[in-house]
Amino acid sequence: MPRINWKKQYPHNLRHALQLTKEYGKQRRLSVERIADQLGKTSDSLYKYLSDASMPVNQLIAFESICGAPIVTQYLAHSQGYLLVPMPTGRKAEQMELSELNIFANEALVNLALCYEGRQAVEQTRDRLMKLIEELAFQREEVSHQQQPDLGDFAMRNGEEVIR
Repeated sequence: MPRINWKKQYPHNLRHALQLTKEYGKQRRLSVERIADQLGKTSDSLYKYLSDASMPVNQLIAFESICGAPIVTQYLAHSQGYLLVPMPTGRKAEQMELSELNIFANEALVNLALCYEGRQAVEQTRDRLMKLIEELAFQREEVSHQQQPDLGDFAMRNGEEVIR
């Protein structure tokens, strides 16, 4: 199975967001059975949640945490017109990371130009611009927090240490 470029994935409905989250988990070598077990559910009930897009909200955060990606949360934020920016760690970006961001920015701007010419779908253009703005906002916060120590896999949320 080829690796998915997750920065270019845009869920367009809740079912798709749930499926992408599951696929992200599978790329991390998590089977549906293992995900279900960690949720305290059967694999049949997890498949039902995914196919019906009916996962209870109280299971959603655990599901995303197990799979390692907040794709459903991002979809929900985007569907309401909000951006979602990860907490900064104060880590300096690597050259490859910045190069990839530059390529993505160029692709997004080409999409924008094509959209204005009527040769690119509005939805795809909007999604790419939303991702680009989020990536740039994240880098802005990283630069702002450069003087602070790298928290690695740990961060503080509401005064409690959480694993990212």
